[in-house]
Amino acid sequence: MNTLTLGVAALVTGENYVNPGLMMAATVVAVLPAILIFMFLNKYIVRGSNQSGIK
Repeated sequence: MNTLTLGVAALVTGENYVNPGLMMAATVVAVLPAILIFMFLNKYIVRGSNQSGIK
């Protein structure tokens, strides 16, 4: 049982580097949730940084 990031790294290193398309698909699956969360919560992230005084 590994994290998704370690699984993607395992696709790149060693004997398992067979299918670069699989590696790219796994990378998209790993990054997509963070991008979607940022897109939907961007308004609140900006508001929080403005209220805290970070410039």
